Amino acid sequence: MNFKKTILLMGILFSLNACVQSTAFMGPGVTIATSGNIAQASFQYGTNKIIEKQTGKNTLSLITDVIDESKSENEEKQNFFNEKKFQDNFKRLVQKKFYKTRKQVFLN
Repeated sequence: MNFKKTILLMGILFSLNACVQSTAFMGPGVTIATSGNIAQASFQYGTNKIIEKQTGKNTLSLITDVIDESKSENEEKQNFFNEKKFQDNFKRLVQKKFYKTRKQVFLN
């Protein structure tokens, strides 16, 4: 029984493999089916098409890119802060050693 279901599922998936373009209407279709609100579904579809036309990306990839950019900006800020702190600590250390060595040289 499980073998027949597996074969049937694989057959369906194989035959519907090229139907990816037609799934663009699936999101608004699900919205209509669940909420019954045609205005909301048409607004959702129109917004997605406008975003795709303006950016050349679909909504999901656009959101992913924005999140990746914000993560990289945060990492840069953290690295800059750590580098600045390191430079300040290094400067204080060198000054301290410089004055300590200077005292020893003049005393001897």
